Formats: sequence, structure tokens, C-alpha cells
Amino acid sequence: MDIKTFSFSAATPPLAVIAAAKLAGFSPSIDTSLPSDSAPTFLFSNGSKLRGAFVLLRYIGRTSTLPNFYGQNALETSQIDELLEYAPVLSSGPAFENGCKYIDEYLEKRTFLVGYSLSIADVAIWAGLAGAGKRWESLRKSKKYQNLARWYNSIVTEHGAALNEVATTYIGKKGGSGEPSATKSKDQTVGTDKANNVNGEGGGKPLQEIDLPDAEIGKVRLRFAPEPSGYLHIGHSKAALLNKYFAERYQGEVIIRFDDTNPAKESNEFVDNLVKDIDTL
Repeated sequence: MDIKTFSFSAATPPLAVIAAAKLAGFSPSIDTSLPSDSAPTFLFSNGSKLRGAFVLLRYIGRTSTLPNFYGQNALETSQIDELLEYAPVLSSGPAFENGCKYIDEYLEKRTFLVGYSLSIADVAIWAGLAGAGKRWESLRKSKKYQNLARWYNSIVTEHGAALNEVATTYIGKKGGSGEPSATKSKDQTVGTDKANNVNGEGGGKPLQEIDLPDAEIGKVRLRFAPEPSGYLHIGHSKAALLNKYFAERYQGEVIIRFDDTNPAKESNEFVDNLVKDIDTL
């Protein structure tokens, strides 16, 4: 029974399923006309259907001729399932780095995520990282998560033809940013909400992530330059909090340097109060 059509939304392509199908040598007809909130679907030659990114991924794992693509025994299969449930963390902005840290530690003494060969767990985590675009690329070039970067580079080197084709075709199509879309298919949204709750994040509205182009982890220095001619106001507060956000995100630092553009109105009293209020923020 062959897969006749693989349908998904062009706005939210299921990278892991697309990559796994290509690695496994499956070549169904592609239909990208589904609405953005629809689950990806396999239509089989006999009219049967399967829906949901991880359902499709498991089907590919079970039917592929690749060795141990879904594990070689019940334990490995269960370990793969566990990682598939964890993978949506990488699609959640606030939890992304926590996810990287967890997988980095998990890979300390491993070449592959499960067993001794490529599995759909590797494909799912690759898709999560690749889909994060510049955010992951910045971390990969740093030395923060060396085990994760080693694993990722190895996967891309060994299976580059298929993975690079998927990445080039589907990543960054929406807005050309190379960042994960805020709109997810139904099954992806459920998985991400679970991941957020596991990592202590609420299941509220998705947060918009902002990147500093070409920023490198540990090398970001931000200058906060209030003019000491008055007390801390809302504009100062916004600037200070935004600087703090980027400093924490890129493991950099904020440097306070007072401007002296209006010395007639400046005083040490304002300097002291600004420093105190910034510390309170």
C-alpha cells in the first residue's frame, strides 16, 4: 500500500516528516494547499488516511527499509517516542535554549540519539533545530552546546543531500526569515503546549522572538545611555528592559554610560536615582 499524496500547509511544513520521507526514499505527490491549522496527512492508494506529524513520522519509521529507523527493540522504540514528544520544545521560543541544554547533556556519550544508527528521533530534533534558523546557527557556531553541535554537524555531513534539500526548499519560506513560524498545525500546537508546561512555561499566547543579526553568544555588549537630567521614565524603562533581554539571551552584558548632551540640566542626584531605579528594574 503506497502513499499516494502527502498534504500539508505551505505555511507550516512538517520538516521532520518531509525529511524522514526523503531519507526513507518515499516519493508521494506533494500537496501544500491545506489551511495553516490543519494536520499533515498521508493519503494512501486504497483511500485510507493518516493525520498528524508524529503519526506520519512513526509510520515512516515502521515501514522504512533503513536499519533501525524506529529502533531495533521495544526499549529503543519507546526512547524514540519519548524524544518525539520532547521535540516540540524546540519550536517554542521561551523554551528553546532549555531544550538545547537538555539534548546537549543527553548526547554527551552518544553519537546518535537512540541506538547506533540514525532514527526518526534524530530527524525530529534536526528539524526542530534547523527550523529555528539564525537562532540555532548562532548557538551552533558558539561553544555553548558542543555535544549538540557535534551531533548536528555529523548528521548534516552524513545525510546532507537530503537534509539540505529539505532545508533549502521549506525553511524560511514564510517571510524569508528562516525562523519557525508562530502558526503551527494542530498536532504541533498540542505538543508544544505540553513541552511548555514541562519546562515551567504557561500555555498562553506564543511569544514573538527577536534576533540580533550575526550576534554571537558571549560577545554581545549593550550600551544603555540615559541622560541624567531627570528621573527614570517609561522610555528609559523600555530601553533598559530590552537591553537586559538581549544581554541575557546572548550571555552578554549591559554597560550603563550616561550621556552628557545637556549638562546644564544634569546632576549627581539624577545619576544616583537612575542607577537605583535601574537596579530595581
